[in-house]
Formats: sequence, C-alpha cells, structure tokens
Amino acid sequence: MKKNHSLRDYFTFSRKERLALLVLLLLTGTLFLLPSFFPGSGKVRYSTADSSWIREMARRTVPSGDSFQRTGKKLTVAEPESQAGPPAVLFPFDPNTVSGEEWSRLGLRDRTIRTILRFREKGGIFRKPEDLGRIYGLHPEEFNRLQPWIRLESPFKPTGSTSPETFSNRPSFPTYKKKEYRQVDINDADSADWVLLPGIGARLAARIVSFREKLGGFYNPDQVAETWGLPDSVFINIRPYLSLGNRSHRKLNLNAVAEAELKAHPYFRWQILKPLLAYRAEHGPFGRVEDIRKIQAISDSVYRKISPYLLVE
Repeated sequence: MKKNHSLRDYFTFSRKERLALLVLLLLTGTLFLLPSFFPGSGKVRYSTADSSWIREMARRTVPSGDSFQRTGKKLTVAEPESQAGPPAVLFPFDPNTVSGEEWSRLGLRDRTIRTILRFREKGGIFRKPEDLGRIYGLHPEEFNRLQPWIRLESPFKPTGSTSPETFSNRPSFPTYKKKEYRQVDINDADSADWVLLPGIGARLAARIVSFREKLGGFYNPDQVAETWGLPDSVFINIRPYLSLGNRSHRKLNLNAVAEAELKAHPYFRWQILKPLLAYRAEHGPFGRVEDIRKIQAISDSVYRKISPYLLVE
C-alpha cells in the first residue's frame, strides 16, 4: 500500500541536513569577506599628487580638434604649434652661399637646414633652382615658396659658406691621363715585351711567342688574334700598339719541304696537307706558288692564308 506524502514533508529537514546547510552558509560568507582582509585588495585608488599616469593616459588618448588632419583615409598628426618658429622672411638668396641663420630666417626647419649644409660640405652644388627642390625633407610647398627668390650668381664657384670646409679649400682630385704603351715589334718582341701591353699576362705572352715560332713569324699583326686563349677584347686593346718590323718570316720550299715540317706548321692541317703532297707526287715539282690553287681542297681564302709562307726553288 502506497504511503501518502504531505507538502510539509518536503520542507522538513533532519538534524544532519540542518548542520550541512549551516556549514554551507558559513563557507559562503567567509569566501565573500576574505578579500577585505588582504592589503592592496579592492579597487585601485590613484593619488591626485601622482599625475604621471594621467599624463600617460593623455598621451595614449587620441586628441580631437585641430591636432589631427585627415588626408584621404590616413590620419596624420599635425605638428604642435609650439614647434613653429618665427614668421618666415623672404629675400633673394643664393642656395650655394646662404648661411644656416639665413636659411632659418627663410622659414626652413633645423633638420632641413642640416641636410642642406651637409650636402654642400660634401661638394654638392645647386646648378639650377630646381636642384633645391630635390633636397630630402624639403616639402614641395616650401620649395614653391622659395623658388621665386632663388638667385644663382655663381653656381659653380660659391664665394662663401658656413660649413667648416669651403669649396675653395677643399682638396682637389687628381686627373688621370690615359696610359700610353710603346709599340711592340710582333716578330722581335719577347715575353717581357708582350706583358707590358694591357691585358697580357705571362701565360698569354708565352702563347703568343710559341705561336709565332711555329708559324715562322708573322706577316700581318692581325695574326696575333689567332693565338689560342687570347680574348678578342684584349686584342682590340693591344692592336694599336702592334707593328711589323723589318724581320721577315720564314718560308717553306714547296718542292723540298718534308711532310713532318708541313705538319708542324699551324696552317697546314691534314685537310690540305695530304692533297698538297699527293698533287706534288703525281704532277712533279711546282713551277710557281700559284699552282697550288689547282688543288681542289685549297680555296681562295686558304691560299691567301698559306701562300706568304711558301716559295718555289
């Protein structure tokens, strides 16, 4: 049989439940009052005597009014009025000679004046009025204000300056003349003579001498350019100093020269060496040097190249 519960049963606590409720209330009250027992707790109180935090907050706060100017979408801070100097006084001036005090009278800021003076100390010269507008830090509106008053009396030789070093006592830079080289006889010069030319070192000089000896001498200064490893740019530089002396180059007798001697010559490669010897063996001695033009392997350009080294006896 089910037991009936009355409303009173829900609001009746046992002895243990009443003790637990009392303990819970005591803990809650203790936790609420606990912060008041510790120093420095609660709200921070600022002393009116210490105003440093006030100044810091004022610096971080965005000022209103005319202290800011809006340019497009960018907000820029305008310079405080306390930094503005005395009103500018305009008068005719030469930017190459005007002093720092006079720049200040013209209304320029100290930083811009220092930039101009450093420019002049390093040898800078204002040759035309527009040059002043290129000074770093000089605003376009400032230049437009000063431009009508610019008078360039002596832009290349200033008569005075407030800088410690004026144009007149500045050290002049030496002028260099193009180095002159002596002429070199291409058939008589040794390695020591070749290295005196621009761009020729000991190794290149040895190669030129070796190439000349294998040829039997040069008959044209342009042959020097055929030296292995000699850059075209170097040859162009030394070409004006190459000369052909009285010493003649060595010639080979077409009717008596041996195969080994022809093979050692740089101009007689196997493409023309074999046909030349075969033609001589078949037709007999050459009557003149021009007869080698009958050989099909010897073109006109090859003939012009090798004929100075040939003779018929």
